[in-house]
Amino acid sequence: EGRLRGRCLVLPRPLDPELRPPMSLLLLVASLCSGSGGLCPDLCGPNPGVGRFAERPLVAAQEPGGEARPTLLTPAEAGTLREKFRRCLKEEDALRAATDLDARDLERAERALARADEEFRLEWNRMARKGDLLASVRDLRQLFTNCFPVRGNPPTPGAWRTDSEEFPRLGERYAFTWFVPKGVRPETPLPTVVMLTGTGDAAAVARHRQDAFGELGADYCWHGVPTPTNWRIDEAPDRSKDGGDEVDAMRVRWVFGTFGEAIGRAAIDRNRVFLDCGREASAFGLRFSTLFPDRFAGVVLRDLRRVDDLRFGSLANLPVLLVRSPATAVAVDTLVQKLAQVAPGRCKVLEATDEYPHPGLAAAIVAWMDAQRRSMTPAIVRIEPNTDDHNRAYWVDIEKADSIDSTPQDRRVRLEAVADRANNVVRVQCVGVERLRLYLNDDLVDLGKPFLVVVNGREFREQRTRSFETLRENLVRRRDWEVLFPVTFTTSVPK
Repeated sequence: EGRLRGRCLVLPRPLDPELRPPMSLLLLVASLCSGSGGLCPDLCGPNPGVGRFAERPLVAAQEPGGEARPTLLTPAEAGTLREKFRRCLKEEDALRAATDLDARDLERAERALARADEEFRLEWNRMARKGDLLASVRDLRQLFTNCFPVRGNPPTPGAWRTDSEEFPRLGERYAFTWFVPKGVRPETPLPTVVMLTGTGDAAAVARHRQDAFGELGADYCWHGVPTPTNWRIDEAPDRSKDGGDEVDAMRVRWVFGTFGEAIGRAAIDRNRVFLDCGREASAFGLRFSTLFPDRFAGVVLRDLRRVDDLRFGSLANLPVLLVRSPATAVAVDTLVQKLAQVAPGRCKVLEATDEYPHPGLAAAIVAWMDAQRRSMTPAIVRIEPNTDDHNRAYWVDIEKADSIDSTPQDRRVRLEAVADRANNVVRVQCVGVERLRLYLNDDLVDLGKPFLVVVNGREFREQRTRSFETLRENLVRRRDWEVLFPVTFTTSVPK
């Protein structure tokens, strides 16, 4: 699905015909394909390597699990399984990154991956005797939280450090500066604030954080992304003109490329990532959050001076905090009215008590962030895309749809999906959608029973088997330990 971007896949040797295609190969192909599913979409990663090892099916559990039950595994058991899974990912990452190994070193790396995979599967099968782990979302969360290996080399705790992320093939290089709090264990997932502060260098970003928060938010990781010279990110690109879509793609690389580099080096809590947008960046932050609503636990807009002609239905599950000052009052009031129609109760307004960046509101902003947690399984998902490229949120993916630019306003793509677990039904109403995919787990419906999907009135009665390979593929592709979906459902939309 999607298209390969001019890259070819070279196998170091023929695969043993008696072995099934390895999971590492499947994940590699997924990573090479385009789409909005990845944490850092539209990025060009390193040339991957290919592993070779036998896939062994996971043993079916003996008893049904379920979200309402206590966890099947103790914290210690989940921790043991997590470490074995982390080792699999570490060996897989090492093999993908290896581009100049000779045949002997390559074989050694493949054996290391095969051993790690074997140990994990044996441990999983042993733990599965307690019940169906794939049916217990609480167990899955306990097991996979903070499961990804990190390369290390974060900043010295308590000190800012400036780094950069480079895209050599595209001739792009973006600086970022970040800060890890003191006294935090390296394996502890950190709530993180991604700061877009407008013009200025990395030092200006660090000063902005100090001016805006002082000593508050001391347990957060801070990730500042200076706006490149001559960029005017508050101005939305004209995608009807040549190059407009590439401007959007470049900005995505700028934000998620630098943040992805931080995620690779430190334990970042995926459910507590916040976007804090300042002067000359707040209109951009608002638009960006409509494109990627499920990446953030909340968005802070400190200096919103304009509200572009956007659709805001995709923000139905994303909390937004606005600072209202004399300079931002008109834009803030306009946005509050618009959000009240599509996302009631999700917007909070703080009245400014001092000058920008409003340090007098620091305590209130930190308290608001402390109270937010992202959920990847909200009962209701609304998607109103503002571009043709970004049309996925939470557990719903619009795979094919009419182009927004060529469609009348009242027929533009939109979708609402409602998961009714009590009745084991998912209802989808959509306009302008040709094909969609649902990512399901037992938070949304009881997958141990037949369930019903209703799309624009047409009923699909389904019975699906939970698949660890499906869960793993989605989890690793997004590099997000809350993407825990062992079942997918894809359908064309009835006309």
